[in-house]
Amino acid sequence: MSPIAASLPTALLTGALLALPCGPARANWFDARAELEAEGLPVPPLQARPPAPEPLNARQRTHEFRRARPLSDVDGHAAALLPYAALATEVYCSAIVEHKPDPDECHDDGLAQAHGWKLLKRYPTDLVGEHDFRGMIFASYYRERGTAEAPEIAFAFRGTDFKSPADWHANLRWFLPGRDQYDVLAERVPQVIAESKALADRQLQDDLAAQGRSRLNPGWQIVSTGHSLGGGLAQMFAYKSAEVNGAVAFDPSPVTAFTSCVADHEVNCNVPVWRVYERGEILSYVRAVTRLFYALSENITELEFSLMGGNPILNHSIRRFHDSLKSHLDQRPPLARWLQAELFEPRPDCECSRTRRPELFALVRDECARLEALRQGEPAPGSSGLQAAAVLP
Repeated sequence: MSPIAASLPTALLTGALLALPCGPARANWFDARAELEAEGLPVPPLQARPPAPEPLNARQRTHEFRRARPLSDVDGHAAALLPYAALATEVYCSAIVEHKPDPDECHDDGLAQAHGWKLLKRYPTDLVGEHDFRGMIFASYYRERGTAEAPEIAFAFRGTDFKSPADWHANLRWFLPGRDQYDVLAERVPQVIAESKALADRQLQDDLAAQGRSRLNPGWQIVSTGHSLGGGLAQMFAYKSAEVNGAVAFDPSPVTAFTSCVADHEVNCNVPVWRVYERGEILSYVRAVTRLFYALSENITELEFSLMGGNPILNHSIRRFHDSLKSHLDQRPPLARWLQAELFEPRPDCECSRTRRPELFALVRDECARLEALRQGEPAPGSSGLQAAAVLP
């Protein structure tokens, strides 16, 4: 037998041996070692399989279940939420806030671009002339979501600058009189949506033309997001306009100005709101107190993650939350995007529909009856309420 022919089985055996994992394959390793030793060849070390990443723990709280329950498909939810956590982080940066970036929260490394977001406009940085925003800072973005899906526009609101009296005025609007950021934003919601849709439409047409493609879906998915004070502003923004499909609020303020800044004739009762936070972050204790007096409505879902160790102040950091969530997902296989669409399926706020939009309550009556029966632990009648809710303004 030629030397090449004689060495070929040994080479194949050695290659297979290098790829052996630990566990059940250990017996095969010992068999292979005996063969290599008999031929006088070096024995490669047993390769240890990298430890599996720790499972991510998260709990969910809804109108049906006031006590938090374990969340199913935690990784799927995390992957769906990460693009919005990226926006809520980037809005602290000098790319958005040229005059006062927050070095503790900011990323200036293309964080949003990694998820396909393209910046449209910065408020008030890109506005001409004097504009009294009472310290409020936010930005609009857009991205394509697939050839047949409606493109997405997102509005990301910055949270509290601890040195800003205007931010603290907005945080304490329950106790302090006077005009604040919620009032300023409420006056501008239709305007900024129209501006961003026009900007996104022009940019999208340019992008499609450069690629030789045409637009298949003429609609838009519009979402608001933010952190802390920005999370409260994002919720008010979503309630203010029927064009908004959902809100994702991270470590949000309990202040939403749901009644004081949103008129009955315009309130978007059926917009899904996700309140996402790290367990033990400082505002979670404030929200726990408010839940004693105000139960979650049917359109609100709270997700409590256990990503980080730290004190209540450190756990309130959106940068740490984003980085921890991303680090976890980087250790997982890529996930399907189906859950992204589920985030923004319309869900009726039944009390809001009944008392503030009674002319539309008939469209969600059956779904509200089903949800109430579920909450009471009774057999729930069938319903097509979610489909009906999709047409509500």
